Amino acid sequence: RSLEARSNRLYERFRPVAARFGYRFSRPAITVSGRPNVVFLGNHSSGKSTFINHLLEGAPVQDTGVAPTDDGFTVLLYGTPECDVYGPAALSRLPAEFAGLAALGTTFLQRLRVRIRSCEVLRRVNLIDSPGMVDSARGAARRDYDFLAAVRHVSEISDLVLFLFDPDKPGTTGETVEALSHCLAGMEFKLRILLNKCDTFDSMYDFARAYGALCWNLAQVLRTKDLPTVYTTYLPVREARAEARVEVADFDRHRGSVTAQIQQATQRRADNVLAAIQGDFARLAMQVAMIAAVR
Repeated sequence: RSLEARSNRLYERFRPVAARFGYRFSRPAITVSGRPNVVFLGNHSSGKSTFINHLLEGAPVQDTGVAPTDDGFTVLLYGTPECDVYGPAALSRLPAEFAGLAALGTTFLQRLRVRIRSCEVLRRVNLIDSPGMVDSARGAARRDYDFLAAVRHVSEISDLVLFLFDPDKPGTTGETVEALSHCLAGMEFKLRILLNKCDTFDSMYDFARAYGALCWNLAQVLRTKDLPTVYTTYLPVREARAEARVEVADFDRHRGSVTAQIQQATQRRADNVLAAIQGDFARLAMQVAMIAAVR
């Protein structure tokens, strides 16, 4: 509580300086004693909504399907009574750090949804579901708000970013490339890459081909010397196949590791707050020095 309250005072103190020099803080407001945020990104049909339903361990909350099922962002919060809030009114139900979503415009807010549920996991963490990413040409024609700006903003205020891929589209869509190379730059420390639906492979040869294709695609867009760990997972709720044709023990272990990181996101929250402060004020100092020198 002390760290978060002091962080808010620090941002408030330097807000006029940032406004004067045209700088936008990445996380200008922090909910004191709030829950950490975990956002799910990835291609459509990669299993984002299914993973969220799996975590909630109850009746399905998020719609799932092979085709894109939603073009907006959904935030799941703990509370009672259970309800769904849509559009601009949803913003008033969100914690303070979500206030910056208003800058994305009315069209984005029309596609914002808040779902309040009394699920146990939501006592510890807020979950954010996102629209499935598509090829950039089609995406530009279908979306009437700045999707990539929305991805950047929700990732900045999140404490863990899960990026899911499925075997059919291991990093090939245009929006995926843009998100990894630009929107998530500087946030690699909280990014987790998941190759999902690994129980659908017919053989380990097929798995190796898909895993290699994903690693090759990631190497083209991530600005890191070494590739991050790729968590190979599947969800034990699939009905398409009665029995997996490849050994799934390691996939179970990776899924358990990801689930544990989600449940322990509270421990990462303080580290992420400090990282945001360090990055924000270093960039603010650089921008002030540069503009002052040019002037």
